[in-house]
Amino acid sequence: TESGTAVPRVYAAIHGARVVFGQREASVAQALDVLDGKAGNLSKSGVFPQLGKGEVWAEAAGSKLKVPGTDPNAAVLKQTKAARFHIGQTGDNVTAEFVLDAENGDGATAVAEILRGLIALGKLNTDHAAGVKVCNALHLTQDAAQVTVTLNMPATEVVDVMKTAAKQPHKGHKN
Repeated sequence: TESGTAVPRVYAAIHGARVVFGQREASVAQALDVLDGKAGNLSKSGVFPQLGKGEVWAEAAGSKLKVPGTDPNAAVLKQTKAARFHIGQTGDNVTAEFVLDAENGDGATAVAEILRGLIALGKLNTDHAAGVKVCNALHLTQDAAQVTVTLNMPATEVVDVMKTAAKQPHKGHKN
């Protein structure tokens, strides 16, 4: 830019039916090597062995999460050291899993309490029946320092939820 600040860039590549995104060109190249079988993947490394199970539509993972600032909306991420997400299909159901690894059991308990509160608020939001349906299909568990939120819904219901949500006007908020 004219002020001399760096402009963030996102690199991408299309690989068959997949689109690969990364913050560095080298990261995208590495991902393409994995997809081509020229490099090992994370499921075999022991770092994220849970990745790559079943029919997966999208998955993401991150570790060493450092969230700057004091924004209370980031409270869940501030308590975690790693996160994984995947969404896919098992039979006629859409399945999703969001796993947060906290530093310790106390941190995981705090994360679980925050997420339970958010899910409860979603269940009470009768203005958005689609959101209520999704929140009712969520299941939260905690095992030591790990918190897992799972979703298991019939694919037909997920499509109905998306159609309903697309019809509802978006209500933005002001800071």
